[in-house]
Amino acid sequence: MSTAFMLPSAPPARRRISGLVIGVALVRKLGLPAFKSPDFKLHAVPIHHALSALHRFTGVYTAKWGAHMPVTTRHSILRTCAALKQIGGPDVIADALEVLDKHTEVHAGAELCGKYGVHSDMSRSCANLFDSTASLEPTAGAAKMALPKPWLCGHFCAKAFAAMCDDLLKPEHAGKNMLFWQTKSLVQPLGPEDEWARVRAMPRAVQAWASAGTAESLLRPGRVDLDGGAPEDYRGLMTKV
Repeated sequence: MSTAFMLPSAPPARRRISGLVIGVALVRKLGLPAFKSPDFKLHAVPIHHALSALHRFTGVYTAKWGAHMPVTTRHSILRTCAALKQIGGPDVIADALEVLDKHTEVHAGAELCGKYGVHSDMSRSCANLFDSTASLEPTAGAAKMALPKPWLCGHFCAKAFAAMCDDLLKPEHAGKNMLFWQTKSLVQPLGPEDEWARVRAMPRAVQAWASAGTAESLLRPGRVDLDGGAPEDYRGLMTKV
């Protein structure tokens, strides 16, 4: 059986899929007993509509010519592996490129990716089902503790989750093990600075963008409304650090 890791990948978040590719390459290079299945795949979902469209037409995220283009996964892998080697780490460039070329799949369908910063129809449907049915179970032998209710970020994680669910329903994937690797933290940190005052001092275009966001999660209802709202609309979801 094979294992598929699902995670979101965006222009800055391409480093997440790059990091997993390099991590798998390192594990294999070191001879550790993992990621040995020939069926193993990493699955990535670009969440920016422009880059997902570009990938559909050019394969930009994994194309070999992407080695010379900074916004691509291949470029990030080459630069990071070179830096690792320069500081005395193992040379895993060839191993990482093999993982990228043979064991990485990019899901960039327009219906799945939708628009940047908001749900697509597919991710909204999956997130709503997840909100209403998902639960956490403690591992065997673990001390009993209150487990947080899981949730899916509509900007990132829900799109990757929707791609995984779509794959799980395909007959050719019956019996496969899939791991959903969620990179969105449960903790939204709140520091000592007044973030509300800072955003209200930003250009009007930035304020309008922030206020346009819709809070769709049943479990994370907070939102930012710079025109008629207040910090209390969202601070209850944050953790002081």
